[in-house]
Amino acid sequence: MATKALDEVRREYWNALRHAGQDDTAKQFKHDRWALLKNPAQLTDRQAVTLAAIRAGGGKVARAWAMKEMVRAIFASGLTVEARSASCSTGSWPASPAAGYGRSSAWAKRSASTERASSQPDA
Repeated sequence: MATKALDEVRREYWNALRHAGQDDTAKQFKHDRWALLKNPAQLTDRQAVTLAAIRAGGGKVARAWAMKEMVRAIFASGLTVEARSASCSTGSWPASPAAGYGRSSAWAKRSASTERASSQPDA
């Protein structure tokens, strides 16, 4: 499911490149999709370099890849509850939906105030 979501984001970016007239870049990006979809431990040297460049560039594709890897880590065999807690406390995972999904800080403040208001007993 996470890989499918990543692939949708990747295709969206690929189409944006094509519509912007960057056909050579779009063609190369399409070829490099395996660097995003494969298990990082099984990447070729070239794919590892490509993935590092995508991650360094940031943006939606890099965030989608990071989220795919977070989901993969959750379901990895041998991952304990303690390891998951440690990942959360070190900031590896988004602390809130606003942090990881591109929502604005205004949305986060509004959401937090709504949650506080709904958790208080009625007067």
